[in-house]
Amino acid sequence: MKKLRLTILAIAISIIASNASALDFSFVDVQKVMDTNECMGCNLKGAYFFGADLSEANLIGANLFGAEMITTKLNNADLSKADLRETVLAGVDLSGANLSEAKLNNADLFKANLSGANLKGADLSGADLNGAIFCSTTMPDGSLNYSGC
Repeated sequence: MKKLRLTILAIAISIIASNASALDFSFVDVQKVMDTNECMGCNLKGAYFFGADLSEANLIGANLFGAEMITTKLNNADLSKADLRETVLAGVDLSGANLSEAKLNNADLFKANLSGANLKGADLSGADLNGAIFCSTTMPDGSLNYSGC
């Protein structure tokens, strides 16, 4: 029984260690975003922002690859040229956000509100857009989309 407990503990430590190494965000940059609502070009790769209010945040060119942003408010935020690949944005309010030239490859945008957002030049390949709202949204090709209005 003792050997089983040690094996389970070793597996748990391995999982935690491997996950920790995959998250290479800067704690200083995360704190800067939370304190100032601004962090252009920051390293926020794999960071967690559950329930944070980042409305009108200036995150131009930020690296948010693989970040978890469920229930985060990002309405009117500037995420232009940001790396949002594989980021979880399911159900997030991105209304009025500037996502121009953002990398959204394989991002989870399930039921996200993209009303009035600017997606011009954004890469949405492989993104989950099921149930997303695109009311008056500027699409990657520059056209306006009115689905969900």
